[in-house]
This record gives sequence, C-alpha cells and structure tokens, in this order.
Amino acid sequence: MQESTSDSPAAGEEPAAATSARRRAAAVGRLVQLGWEPAHSAHVCALALQLFDSLVPLHGLDGTDRDILEVAALLHDVGWTIGEKKHHKHTLQLIRAVPLDGFTPVEQLVTANVARYHRRSLPRPSHRQFAALSVENQLRVRRLAALLRVADGLDRRHLQVVRELRAEATGRTVVIRLWVGGDARREILAASLKSDLFRHAFGVELRFTTVHGPDTAHDRPDLAASHAEGECGGSAANP
Repeated sequence: MQESTSDSPAAGEEPAAATSARRRAAAVGRLVQLGWEPAHSAHVCALALQLFDSLVPLHGLDGTDRDILEVAALLHDVGWTIGEKKHHKHTLQLIRAVPLDGFTPVEQLVTANVARYHRRSLPRPSHRQFAALSVENQLRVRRLAALLRVADGLDRRHLQVVRELRAEATGRTVVIRLWVGGDARREILAASLKSDLFRHAFGVELRFTTVHGPDTAHDRPDLAASHAEGECGGSAANP
C-alpha cells in the first residue's frame, strides 16, 4: 500500500481548518526563526494559492495538498540562510530538520520536496529524497512544485509588482491574468522560463495577460477567491 498525504478524519478529530491553522503557524514560526525575506515568501505564497484555487479542475488536488503548497511557498527560500549556491537543496534539508506541527513525516517530506523544486532541476528518480516517495506523492510534488515555480517567477525582483492573479484552463492553454502595479515584464519572463514543470505536469502551455491600475482581483466580487483569515502568515509573515 502506498503512503498518502492525508487520512480521512474520524469522529472527534480536529477539523481541517484547525489543522491548516496549526500547519501555517508552524511554517510562520520557522520562517520567523530563520528570518529570511518574509514579505517575498508571503507574496509568493499568496500567488501560489491563487493559482491552486483557480485551477482545481486541472490539478485535482485537495485541502491537504493546498496546505502543503502554502507551507512550501512560505519556506521555499529559507535555504538562503545557509548560502545562495544550491539554496533550494538547503531549503529541503531545513524543512526536514525540525518536525512541523500538523504534518505527518510523509507530508513533511512532500512539503520539503515541493519547496526544493521551486527552482533549477525538475524532479528526477535519481534524486534520493524524491525517490523516497510513493508514485502518488511524487505526482503531488510535481503538480504543487509546478504551481510554486510560476508563483516564484511572478515575484522575480521581490517587489510584489504582480499583486494578484486568476487563471483559467482553456483547452491545452492556461491563461493567467495578472493584476499589476507597474512594469511586470521581468516577472512574466521569469514565470515563463519557470513554466517547464507546469507544461510537464499538466500538458498545457501558459499565457499571461496583464491588468494595470489600482484595482485588483480582490475588488471584483465575481473574481475574488475566498481565503482564510491569516493565510500565508498574514501580518505575522510581514513584521
């Protein structure tokens, strides 16, 4: 039997929202402890979750997977505290080093792998920590890391120029609409270059369009996604 990232809760067990809150708090605590670019981390997290929520019919993942993406996004750059070179690999080790409240060991390994693949190499069977996962969880890593890579590219300069996004799959193309507060050409280029795993994982191409001005998707009731209070660390990740 293959390992799973989640189990169905039995009667009397903790509600999913409470588990999500514990996982988020653990990630924010680790981020604050390591002290690496909380504003960038929180923004990439928000963009990644917007991608996740917009594309549920495409990726078919669940609430536990969403929590994994949130935590991986918050912690994706903590490897910089060890050094710039191979910081994505340092990130994997740092996420694995300390138990994260709310996660099983397998879930934590999935989370570490998602964060590790936010840049550079795509997942490969020759990568030991990736190969340690079941086929099912390797698929989860590919799909979640694909979302994270694009979100990270969209904050390439760590300036939060891309404020919000919405995505829609149409045939073999995913159109990502970006609400921007300035020139986002470098961010779009970076996201396009990092869309390699997205194409492999989902078999689609990405296309970006921009909306300029002070309004964001959040100001449009027909577009706004419902996000839990404090998601991506909220003010805790932006001291």
